[in-house]
Amino acid sequence: MKSGASLMLSAGATGGHGPAASFDFRWRGKVALHPGREQDQERAKAGQLWVETGRVFTDRFGRAVKPNSDYHAWKALLKRAGVRETRLHDARHTAATVLLAFEVPERTVMGVMGWSSTSMAARYQHITDPIRHEVASRVGGLLWSPPQTN
Repeated sequence: MKSGASLMLSAGATGGHGPAASFDFRWRGKVALHPGREQDQERAKAGQLWVETGRVFTDRFGRAVKPNSDYHAWKALLKRAGVRETRLHDARHTAATVLLAFEVPERTVMGVMGWSSTSMAARYQHITDPIRHEVASRVGGLLWSPPQTN
């Protein structure tokens, strides 16, 4: 889809594809580039309330992250945004489909989404009506454009 083109996506249920997963890719980059720096800052903020557990991923006080904390944060975000409830996992499908609509190269999509196999694109990226219309328009323009004269 060309830059500036409209994009309409549905965040409806996509079927069961395993447990919900979330990841803030900006945060992931910080951890990869500066291991421990984020946690050092959290430790300093927490002061005496920090509990040293030796974990890499913790809450703001050093404790283990609760398995459903991303679920509750997602539901609160949807409520604040005033949008209908969807599964957190549906956001991965939406993100993958947006990357498809923006014509992001497959290798880049794999890196962003954390995929090691191109088969995941078929599972997560969905062809939307605007994408279908764009392709049909391109093919139509190629087949039925008036010949150019010199």
